[in-house]
Amino acid sequence: MSVPKARRDRAERPRPEEARRGRLRPAKPHAVAPRPGEARAEGSPAPGGAAGIVSKARKPLARVIDRGWYPADLLLFAYLVGTSLLMIFSPLGKDAGLKNFVFHFFLLGTVLLLHYARRNSPWPFHFFRHAYALMSLPFLYNTVQYLSRLTTEKYFDDWIVGKEFVLFGCQPSQILYSAVPSIVLSEFLHLAYLAYVLLAPLVALTLYFTKRYEPLKEFTTTVMATFLFCYAVFTVFPVRGPFYYFGPIDPQAKGVLFPRLVHGMLIRAASVGTAFPSSHVAGSVAIWIVARRYLRRLSHGLLVIAAGIFFGTVYGGFHYALDALSGVAVGVFFGLLGPKLHAWIRRIPGLAQSAAESVVLAPAPRLSFERAAGSISRARVARRKLRDDAD
Repeated sequence: MSVPKARRDRAERPRPEEARRGRLRPAKPHAVAPRPGEARAEGSPAPGGAAGIVSKARKPLARVIDRGWYPADLLLFAYLVGTSLLMIFSPLGKDAGLKNFVFHFFLLGTVLLLHYARRNSPWPFHFFRHAYALMSLPFLYNTVQYLSRLTTEKYFDDWIVGKEFVLFGCQPSQILYSAVPSIVLSEFLHLAYLAYVLLAPLVALTLYFTKRYEPLKEFTTTVMATFLFCYAVFTVFPVRGPFYYFGPIDPQAKGVLFPRLVHGMLIRAASVGTAFPSSHVAGSVAIWIVARRYLRRLSHGLLVIAAGIFFGTVYGGFHYALDALSGVAVGVFFGLLGPKLHAWIRRIPGLAQSAAESVVLAPAPRLSFERAAGSISRARVARRKLRDDAD
């Protein structure tokens, strides 16, 4: 039983109400598959829409970004550029020393090369890629005492001491131990002061070996911003601290073991002019804030150590009270600002993103309206033909 041509044409066109319901525009006429023995007209589209019976190759849905800087890299790069310019164009015309000059430019070149290095690399380089910025902090700390001599010839201890007399009426760093002469307390506070050097490695290694790479990047950004800010202040506003201004308190009077270790460390490895603000306090507070966000259990112990560092710096006569208080302010500021700073820097083109964002999805292919409408039309024609044949 043959179907009238007018009826067949109406069946091929989608109804207006169905087009509105599916938000489809009227479809262009599509060719119906020729019956056996019939030839398809030249130039007419093949059955199956514009794409024909041969499917086109799919475009890649993603491209992998495997190079670029992390936000902490950019912070370190900016700091090294500033200090390198200071070495070259010193206001006082002094020299920071060949060793410091070579170290700064070597580290600057390393940061530049890391922009082109692959991030998804074998384990040793992958570990170095995440850890090198934190590993550079002790060396940068040691160079600050030379950089400060390029900006000023004096130290500002007199100004700090005068402000403390106005605020407290005394020198807390010189009377706190005598006011609370406890050997047990002294040993604990000096132990906390020593444990400070382990805080950043402890948190960083915990995040790294648990494969929490994005929190590790955020932690690195926060810690680097905290310490680099302190180092910049040390460079332009050097303060020696009460350990050098008033002289050290006898370590034998303060304890048996840890006071002596701290005194020996300060004599051998201290960087003079790095008292205000206290980077010990600022760093420990910032580390605790980040750990509280990602390592809740570990943060309880870090809080005890941070509190011990805050009181220990003044109790042991290593920092002025204003140093410790300003260190708390700096640590809280960057501890809370760190995640926002990290997210803001990541928006800069060319910087590395998180592991999940290393794959950037390309725009999904748009579904052709003609193909969608044609599929509906062909399905209706096929159903009507089967019904007519059955009749």
